[in-house]
Amino acid sequence: MKARKILMWFMATMLTLFSCSENLNNDVNDEDEELTTLAENSIKTDYGTGELNYYSYTSYALSNGEVFDITIVEKKPTSFQNLDYGNYIRIFIKDLPTQDKIYQHRPDANFDLEDGEYFLTNARIGGSGSQEWYGPYINTRTTAELSVTFANGVATFTVIDAELSDNYVAPISSTEKFSLRFSINASELVNSNVSTFTDLAN
Repeated sequence: MKARKILMWFMATMLTLFSCSENLNNDVNDEDEELTTLAENSIKTDYGTGELNYYSYTSYALSNGEVFDITIVEKKPTSFQNLDYGNYIRIFIKDLPTQDKIYQHRPDANFDLEDGEYFLTNARIGGSGSQEWYGPYINTRTTAELSVTFANGVATFTVIDAELSDNYVAPISSTEKFSLRFSINASELVNSNVSTFTDLAN
C-alpha cells in the first residue's frame, strides 16, 4: 500500500513537472514565432500592424545622468499645428547602445532611469484620433525586455509583448500587448539628439 502511494505521488509530480515544462516551451515557442513574423520597422498588436519609417530623439540631464527620449513614427509631421505621426511609439532609454544589449523595463514611470533600464511610454496604431496606449504609472503590470542587436552597421531594437493600457492611471479598462522592431544606423547613435525626423535603416 505504501509503495502504491509513493508511486502515485511520483506520477503526480512528474505530470506537474511535464505540464510546467510544456507551458514554458509554449511561451518560448510563442515568442520565437513572434520574432520571426514581426516585420522590420513595424509595430504590432492582436488587432493590427503598422509600419514605422522615421525616428528622432533628444536627451535630458536627470539626477542619475543622461536619459534619451526616442520617438519612432510612420509619418513626418507637416507642422507644429499638425502633429499626426500616424503609427508611432515613444521610448525612454538610459543610454544609446554601442553593442548588443538587453534593457529591462522600469516597473514605474520614474524617467530618472537606472543603468540598463528603459520605459515604453506610449504608442498608437493608426492616425490622429486612433486609440492611444500608455505605459501606466503603476508597478504591477507585465513588462518586457528591450533587445538591441548590432549587425552590418545597424542597431535593431526589438520588444515582444509589452503591455500597454488605455490610460496612464486608474481607471484602466483595457490593456493590449505591443511588439515592435525598428532599426537605426549605428553611426547615427552618437549625438545627444537628432532633432529632425530621420529615415530608419532598412
